[in-house]
Amino acid sequence: MKLSPIEKEKRDYIKRHFEKFYQYIEGVTNGSILTNEYIKLAVKRYQILESTNIYDFRKDKIEKFLRFTFYVNIDVNNQYCQFELLPHQCFYFFNIYGWYLKGKQERLYRNSAYLCGRKQGKTTISCVSLLYGLAMDDFIDSQLYLVSSTVTMASTTGYQYLKNIINNSPALKKRIEQKQYSLNYSQGTTTNRLKVLVNDPDSANAIRPVQTVLDETHLMKEGTLFEKIQTANAYITNSLTSIISTRGHNITNWQFEHEKYLIDILNGTVINDRYFVMIFCLDSMEEVTNFDCYIKANPNLIDPNVIKIESLIELYEQSKLYNLSRRTFIIDMCNLWVMQEKDTEWLTTELLDNSFSNKINIAEFKGCEAFLSVDMSTIKDITSLNCLINKDGTFYSFNWHWIANDDSKLLRRNGYDLAKYVGTGELIISRSNKAINYREIFEKIEELSEFLNVVVFGHDNHNTVQLAFDVENELRIDCEFVQQGYALSNAIQYLEFLMNENQYKFNNALTKWMFGNVYIQVGVVKGDWQIVKGKSKDAIDGIIAMCNNLHLHIKYRTDSDSVIIKNQLERLRAEQSAKS
Repeated sequence: MKLSPIEKEKRDYIKRHFEKFYQYIEGVTNGSILTNEYIKLAVKRYQILESTNIYDFRKDKIEKFLRFTFYVNIDVNNQYCQFELLPHQCFYFFNIYGWYLKGKQERLYRNSAYLCGRKQGKTTISCVSLLYGLAMDDFIDSQLYLVSSTVTMASTTGYQYLKNIINNSPALKKRIEQKQYSLNYSQGTTTNRLKVLVNDPDSANAIRPVQTVLDETHLMKEGTLFEKIQTANAYITNSLTSIISTRGHNITNWQFEHEKYLIDILNGTVINDRYFVMIFCLDSMEEVTNFDCYIKANPNLIDPNVIKIESLIELYEQSKLYNLSRRTFIIDMCNLWVMQEKDTEWLTTELLDNSFSNKINIAEFKGCEAFLSVDMSTIKDITSLNCLINKDGTFYSFNWHWIANDDSKLLRRNGYDLAKYVGTGELIISRSNKAINYREIFEKIEELSEFLNVVVFGHDNHNTVQLAFDVENELRIDCEFVQQGYALSNAIQYLEFLMNENQYKFNNALTKWMFGNVYIQVGVVKGDWQIVKGKSKDAIDGIIAMCNNLHLHIKYRTDSDSVIIKNQLERLRAEQSAKS
């Protein structure tokens, strides 16, 4: 019988992907495809299953899956086109959907783990797997869940991409109903529902999912939700629970411990034939400088239309300039664990020693342009005022710190005594009892404005309304509210850069102590930096004021808030290239 054009396309599509599957196995085995030891073990597990004939490898079931993906369009370089599986993706999907218990209609794998670097199609794999389960996996009245750590990640990343795939795949769009909080597939009198679930163990008490994808599990503090899902679907034939994630920086979270179990499965020290595991990562920290090894953590590099090695090399070169960026690169792009303790060590003691100088005197900068910022988070603890002056390419930073007239505030919760800074004048005891009078800060601003050309006064939203009002109306200085959080990302990174370049000097020893308290949080999605007060060891008000001021300087003295950093990075890369 002559095949229709569409059927011929399907046959070619299926044949092409089976060829990719077997070529991947052969390439990993003979070394022509560069992989880590974990992927070699995953391929070896497949070969052992194939040779022992304990289970059935059902090609008809794989063909069914491919006939579904034939109609799925995904985003490739901002254009939706047919989902063309890469070889390692074929290996993943063919295993979880192809292996069956001998002589039964029950799939072998009830769990899977797929761990890789960022931008390696994890969201695509999650969404395609869930959509297949929703529409084609022969379930009736079933529940499927996409689990994320936060509401934002669940709604803006996974669930939105699910809807985008549907809207750009005509065959799916006419069959799957889109609701605000669910996707529904109805057939006859039955309806399958796919929902988004936030990582809340209590929310799992009433669910019985046939399929669940747990996204970015490195953020999960404990594994109660995973365990509840395992219990809930224990008696559901062909249920599937998948972990699809990168690694992270917190070794106290659940994934780090669970991964030891996954590695034991691959090594064969633990026997669990019902758990399929693929871990893409560098084999060691030493390989971070070997660009050829990046494909071990970033398997999509096999197709330059998806991601180019030049992009990762550029990220690596940029990451060398900042301590935290380097760790973020190692986590996100090399998929290696980096300990949380290191993430809290922002600036080294050597770097701070080099940037600190008690010889600089603000009186020497008479007539210079200056930026002022205050961090006044509480009227009872430390409030900090920063003055920033850029002279001949070097930033000079001066801090004044006030604390309430309350002896109990000087002895910190870790036993550290701030009294020594009072004697040096680096910490000012407020004239008021039990609180800081904002007029004392106003008087310092007034004093500075008499011999400096103050461009702007920056303030946060904590107890500064009256102070800002007085500064603007009595001193005629422009005031600006400085949004904190990730808005200061460029300023925080730029501060570290300037210190590395010996272009930032400060003269307050209490400020130096505050640097040691700083906790930096790197954004999961965009990689932005944020100083988190709630996780910092102690007072960091002076550091916040310094970053606020640097943010204002960048804003007022460049066309955009990234121009300075971009130019400086390009200059430094050129210097490094010339040296090499």
